[in-house]
Amino acid sequence: GLLHPTSGQVIINDHDTRKYKIADLVSEIGFVFQDPDQQLFANSVLEEVLFGHKMRNQIDEKIEKRALEVLKIVGLANMTERHPFSLSRGQRQKLAVATALLHNPPLILLDEPTTGQDRVSLEGLLDLLKELNQSGNTTIMVTHDMDIVAAYATRILVMDQGRIVMDGSSTEVFY
Repeated sequence: GLLHPTSGQVIINDHDTRKYKIADLVSEIGFVFQDPDQQLFANSVLEEVLFGHKMRNQIDEKIEKRALEVLKIVGLANMTERHPFSLSRGQRQKLAVATALLHNPPLILLDEPTTGQDRVSLEGLLDLLKELNQSGNTTIMVTHDMDIVAAYATRILVMDQGRIVMDGSSTEVFY
């Protein structure tokens, strides 16, 4: 919803995204920018995770509990009161992922989620995304890290100059 297609269509759950309002897309999509600093607004880590729900007046005990669970999953449970910009680059990336995961969206889009992550944290994050995918979520990740692609992708689209030049499994594409 940030940009509309100039040609072709983007279809989510049988609906053309050009006809969606951004507010409607928010419940369907979790989006993580390449630079987490582009999507952090609040004064504490917990407030950041709850930000979208607060804007929609959807804060309740259940959501707050889920926020704490998500922060635990991404390894930030002990940092709830810290200001987001006091975190390391990798921690801010994890926080951005937590904000995208809070409402269990059926579609998760990640732009270069490996940036600023140490290997252990990255594997934990990717394992989480793999579990979500196996439970029915669609996860789309843009990355240049071919090791990550080989280890985690079930389908790969290779693009060049804005066009898909290859589409297949990791075995097919790497062959």
